[in-house]
Amino acid sequence: VLTAFAVSSHLHLVLVGWDASLMGYHSFRQAQTGLLIRQFVQDGVNWASPLPLFGPPWYLPFEFPFYQATAAWVAQIFHLPIEQAARATSLGYLYLGLVAVYKILGEVSLPRLQRWPILALLLLTPTYLYYARSALIESCAWAMSWWFLWTFIRGMKSKDFRWMTLSIATGILAGLVKITTFAAFLIPAGMYTLVRLRHAAKQVEVSWLTELRRAALMMIPGVVAAGIWVMVSDDLKRTNDLAAVLVSSSLRGFSLGTVDLRLSAEFWLTMWKNIGVGL
Repeated sequence: VLTAFAVSSHLHLVLVGWDASLMGYHSFRQAQTGLLIRQFVQDGVNWASPLPLFGPPWYLPFEFPFYQATAAWVAQIFHLPIEQAARATSLGYLYLGLVAVYKILGEVSLPRLQRWPILALLLLTPTYLYYARSALIESCAWAMSWWFLWTFIRGMKSKDFRWMTLSIATGILAGLVKITTFAAFLIPAGMYTLVRLRHAAKQVEVSWLTELRRAALMMIPGVVAAGIWVMVSDDLKRTNDLAAVLVSSSLRGFSLGTVDLRLSAEFWLTMWKNIGVGL
């Protein structure tokens, strides 16, 4: 009953303003994402992210445009406007991520009936309600990260190369789409690895070194892929003098912040304001 109520409420809330423009909260980022989706619809998918802003060769890649490509394919297949295709794609990734959450809850031996209220709470979380109906990459990165975590656990438990391959693939996608989201999921993956190492140390027949190598094999590729993409995207930006100022070294402080920033009262007041907007 709780889940049915949550699903119906969720659908009612995410469909509010379904036909509206992208000029809402985070309008700059949504407009940028929508422009790239439109370019993909019109001219085909180009991983160099050509945007009609700074002149030829137009390349302006930031994150790897996997979400934008998916939204463009949704727009073409279902003949949807860009705004609706972007929102439908974000929602689809949210639901895809919930499947992995459900599976992970099973890995910790939670009975099936008790997993549904947790999914219901996620469906009604204000942050997810907002981002899941926006033209933004967040739901895609979130879903890929959950699938990485689930397949990582399966790979560590079963030692099956197929699960490990899936973990590597989803980890690479998560890292390429948004490395900061993927990095957060490396924390529980690392914690799970430590638990496995502790158990291995108590069992003669299980090698802790083998466990560590298996974990590293699944965790590292996503980080390496993200690093390679940063270098590739920086080189593409440098092909245009106007876009060259947007290379990663120039944006590091903006993207990650500084120690002084986090020690300021204004930073935390702004954080609280942003949380309030989401709520």
